[in-house]
Amino acid sequence: MKFTPTQKLTISSGSATGILIVVLAVLAVSGFIFFKQSGSPSSEQIQPELEAFILENGKKDCAGTFEIIHLSDVAVGEYNNELKAWPIYAASKTSCEKVNSSGVKITNTYDDMDSPAKKTAVAFARESGNTYEVFIPKEVRDISNELNDKLKNASDKGFEEFKKNFK
Repeated sequence: MKFTPTQKLTISSGSATGILIVVLAVLAVSGFIFFKQSGSPSSEQIQPELEAFILENGKKDCAGTFEIIHLSDVAVGEYNNELKAWPIYAASKTSCEKVNSSGVKITNTYDDMDSPAKKTAVAFARESGNTYEVFIPKEVRDISNELNDKLKNASDKGFEEFKKNFK
């Protein structure tokens, strides 16, 4: 529609209110999305959640007592739109202490304090209510499980070969 200087554009109060509501809704949603992606958590907010995550997962793999000896260099990376989460970087030293069937105490320590692995995300964090949830994405878990299975199978085969050579 083309307007000439003598024509007037009239908007009824009902349609103006509707337009205003739509504009406000679009601005609110845009602001919410921007806030979600730009308001990254601090390392201080994430560290307690990361510690709980490491303890929970460490206890699953340790038949004895699992503990975090040291956790440092906790950092939060840039928001990942695909995962809808922030990568978490950290260095840690953990141990698993158990007693074998002969009554001997065995302690396994994992220390990545000086490792280049600190440049790799150890987990991801996403908002969960008023706090953050630390997790490992399913795709990463699947790859990790597959690699662990292959390593276990290779070591089992290697052990069987070792036993054959010493009979």
